[in-house]
Amino acid sequence: MKMRRSIRFKVNDFLILLLCLSGATASLYYFWKDLNQIQQKENEQPIAEITFKQRTAQRKMADRVIWDRLQRTSPVYNGDYLRTSPESEATLTFTDGNVIDIFENTMIQVFLTGDKASVSMDAGGSVAVNSSAEANGMDLLSADGSKIEVQAGAVLNAQAADSIAVQVSGGNATVVSASGKKLEA
Repeated sequence: MKMRRSIRFKVNDFLILLLCLSGATASLYYFWKDLNQIQQKENEQPIAEITFKQRTAQRKMADRVIWDRLQRTSPVYNGDYLRTSPESEATLTFTDGNVIDIFENTMIQVFLTGDKASVSMDAGGSVAVNSSAEANGMDLLSADGSKIEVQAGAVLNAQAADSIAVQVSGGNATVVSASGKKLEA
């Protein structure tokens, strides 16, 4: 009858185990850091800051092809695309005081030309614009070619589908259709 021998744990085995565990820990740390990294531009000033209310929002810089997952407060640069997924909402606060609430399944592109901000909406989605009295107002462009000129102090909701639907809650806004007709509200 053969006797079982106990296998002894050697110091070399302990060192190899320690090396493997430290490698796995370092790999997990760098993976987490890379996953939550935000792209920033060093040579450009942000024109707005985005904060999300529910779930997440994503940003694609105009000169890049990768969508970036955003942190709680992230800078937004001129020409950036922003999108929200289902059941997501985000708030975009411009440096001049304009505030835009971006609702679910909405994609916009933001611009700042001179002192006036403009936002281009894709077909589908909705936003709420609050232009404070200190702000210069802003332009809201839709995919069908319509333009909403939001005056300083105006509050409105806009929903884009095949055409754009606007509800002005306060202040003044001018809707200019793709054919050039103007409607003031």
